[in-house]
Amino acid sequence: MRTLIKTLTCLCLLAMPALAQEEQAAAPAPKIMVEQAYAFATMPGGETGAAFMVIKNAGDADDTLKKVKSSIAKRNEIHENAIDPDSGTMKMRKIDGIAVPAKGEAVLKPKGNHVMLMKLKEPLTLDSTFPLTLVFDKSGEVNVDVKVIQPGTTPDGEDDHETMHMDHEHMDHSDMHHEGMHDMGEEEDFPENSFSQGNRDF
Repeated sequence: MRTLIKTLTCLCLLAMPALAQEEQAAAPAPKIMVEQAYAFATMPGGETGAAFMVIKNAGDADDTLKKVKSSIAKRNEIHENAIDPDSGTMKMRKIDGIAVPAKGEAVLKPKGNHVMLMKLKEPLTLDSTFPLTLVFDKSGEVNVDVKVIQPGTTPDGEDDHETMHMDHEHMDHSDMHHEGMHDMGEEEDFPENSFSQGNRDF
């Protein structure tokens, strides 16, 4: 009897890793792909840029873009543009992340969510590319190459009329703007509830 119990115990212990692996394999997971990553060219001496892209999730689990890293800028943040309900103006602020739903996508675009590149180490030159690392909650780091294009156009080379003809009546021209952020210390956090001037290309 004891021999039988020992045998059954050993069989159970041997089966546990296999069951755990099957369970892990069956667990839903995100599958991140990045398309049309681009940024607008900056003027010589410009210290601020922005990157846009389409983040697709072909997996069965949601994911979240939590952080961005690059070697071309000293500060890299995730920003959003939104209408301030009090003033009715378009304002820009730092956010904690961007959700990418399962079987869905997140579009980073001018006048919407975007990657903010501050204190550029070099200008964003037309037709050049630079690497950007996206850090996701579940998928980890995803590296992308960002193409620099003409401001007011799309990655397909067409005019972006929505960006070019932005309604300035709905823009906030307060004292806080991206150029002003260049005077901040490198380690200083951008206030979570602070808004900045909406740039027509951002």
